[in-house]
Amino acid sequence: MAAVVDAHWHLQGHWTAVAGERDTNFLLDAGDGRYLVKVTHPEESAPAVAAQVEVLEHLLRVDPDLPVQRPVRSRAGLPTHTYPDDPRRQVRVVRYLEGTLRRHAPWQAGLAAQTGHLAARLDLALASFHHPGCGQSLLWDLRRASELEPLRVHLRGDPLGATVDDALRRFAALQASLHACPVQPIHNDLNPSNLLVGTESPATLCGIIDFGDMIEAPRIQELAVACAYLTDAEDPARAIGDCAEAYQACAPMPIEELELLGDLVCTRWAITVLITEWRARLQPHNATYILRNNAAARRGLALFDGPAQHRLAERLKDSTS
Repeated sequence: MAAVVDAHWHLQGHWTAVAGERDTNFLLDAGDGRYLVKVTHPEESAPAVAAQVEVLEHLLRVDPDLPVQRPVRSRAGLPTHTYPDDPRRQVRVVRYLEGTLRRHAPWQAGLAAQTGHLAARLDLALASFHHPGCGQSLLWDLRRASELEPLRVHLRGDPLGATVDDALRRFAALQASLHACPVQPIHNDLNPSNLLVGTESPATLCGIIDFGDMIEAPRIQELAVACAYLTDAEDPARAIGDCAEAYQACAPMPIEELELLGDLVCTRWAITVLITEWRARLQPHNATYILRNNAAARRGLALFDGPAQHRLAERLKDSTS
């Protein structure tokens, strides 16, 4: 790998492996700064990989202050280079974005509103991005939640099994409304492993990383995913409301879309439990990484079961009206 990057990017330095679910990642500490080197999974589609490079270039043109990674093209001006040991894989390089993963930073109340505001800015900038790679089909697309019901087999005897079933039933009732919403490219994975926090106090979100799950989908899905990862807040219902209110203030959505938010947040929790339990069994060697968001999703499902779901819906209605 070092020889490939040296030959095509003229970068040398100290290499450190970085965890990832599919791609093979390295932190390269070079003389002029730090870089993230990604070697794509062999099953990743070429258009999706190209979109991940080009979207960063697009965002930096449309909103230069958005805190996203800066892609580094090779000396030949190419966004990627074929990995010689496996021609199905592509190597790409981005500037390393400094900060602490939000999952490793202490929770502060202001982070909820910042998440909503940053998600809205991102979606406004993504609206004018057009690329065939955004058409990839992912299980993490909330619109496909009903397809995951066969994975319930992995929750046999699980105390939250009935709660997951209830979330999927509520999703089925709103599925047609969700499919009727207009679509655009969205990040689709604003979880605490993809958001960076700076060192200042109070804490400030200073980075968005990993566009590997980018798809064309309704913006309400972007907001629902972001809200689903606020269960570490002291008052998750308030945090979700703050996030939604901040998003709506920056990039308003029609009320008929916002009315879907509460059930879509629960849907994200349900599919997170289903997909991660399934994949952890398929890849036991990587289970710790795969299950990193499982506990947060379980907290959400447990907190907002029954009457608490109604209170969350009322909080969202008040905060976005």
